[in-house]
Amino acid sequence: MLNAGLVRKSERGSIREIRRNALRSLIPPPRLRLRLSEWIEANIVLPEGTSALPGRVRLWPYQREIADAISDPAIERVTVVKLPRDRRTTRAAAFHFSEQKVRDRFR
Repeated sequence: MLNAGLVRKSERGSIREIRRNALRSLIPPPRLRLRLSEWIEANIVLPEGTSALPGRVRLWPYQREIADAISDPAIERVTVVKLPRDRRTTRAAAFHFSEQKVRDRFR
């Protein structure tokens, strides 16, 4: 650390400001109160060739309800009765990869 006696008085203020800004950058961001469905739509992108609809995932309303129920700590079990092809693999993969990152944000 610099010795304040070796620094001109005019430079002391700028060093304090630099230090204050550096320490401020270490403050963690506020906890986000995102629902899982919002997080999926904001962060999951399907590459070309893996989906008929490449790009950002856009969930249907019933898919949003499923994703939000999965992440709700008050709900113990989610049972889905559905047609054979409705992007469930995409939703399951999104939940799996986001579970650890996002779970703390929901609490």
